[in-house]
Amino acid sequence: TFAERRRAAARPRTATALVFDACEVGVVLRAVLFVEAVVAVGSMFTANSAADWLARMALITASALPATLLWLVVACSLKTRLAAISIAGQYAVGVGLGALAGIFACGMLAWLGFAASPPWLASACSGALLAAGLVAGLVWRVRGRMPAAATARLAELQSRIRPHFLFNTLNTAIALVREEPAKAERILEDLSDLFRHALSDSHDSSTVAQEIELARRYLEIEQMRFGERLRVEWALDERTAGARLPPLILQPLVENA
Repeated sequence: TFAERRRAAARPRTATALVFDACEVGVVLRAVLFVEAVVAVGSMFTANSAADWLARMALITASALPATLLWLVVACSLKTRLAAISIAGQYAVGVGLGALAGIFACGMLAWLGFAASPPWLASACSGALLAAGLVAGLVWRVRGRMPAAATARLAELQSRIRPHFLFNTLNTAIALVREEPAKAERILEDLSDLFRHALSDSHDSSTVAQEIELARRYLEIEQMRFGERLRVEWALDERTAGARLPPLILQPLVENA
């Protein structure tokens, strides 16, 4: 254990949280609408009439929309890798991908024959600026949701973990450390598994077999405390073992029983 902690301390620290997430459907819709709004306003500066404005907007959209979707797809596919780098690095990647998307959009216009002398630099700067706006909006969105999510998460954890059960389990382990260290170790291992499930992502699901195994570990802890006073009979149907259900749904029933 000490060797593992030393190795973990020796490793360079990196960000473990994603600054912006481009994988949600709502994010894709908002990003497209944001880019289209910028295109619509920008087209007004050079349009001579309403028809000319619509034509220019349609032309720019033909290149800006695929570039925007490409930025979203690449940012989403790099989600795991982005979460492993620093926050500044994530910002830089987002803006850099935006510059590449701008160059891609300019290349599409040149390929279609609508740009005799393609403005590569201006397109790259425009793409980077739009990407910076998207990243900033996504970051503000995540930060706005954090307080409510953290409060809900805390309430959920408090409902899952009973403090007096934790204290009783630790006291039982302390009492067994000297006389029966193997039992004390088993109690702490069972307690560790219970907490691992309690702290798991609420979006994950569990199987009936996993929930039953978790209930068995809980009952093993209580068996150490109550001894022969606690008797349990199991009547299980193996056909239900693979059925999925919300995590930690059986353990409160066992507690109440």
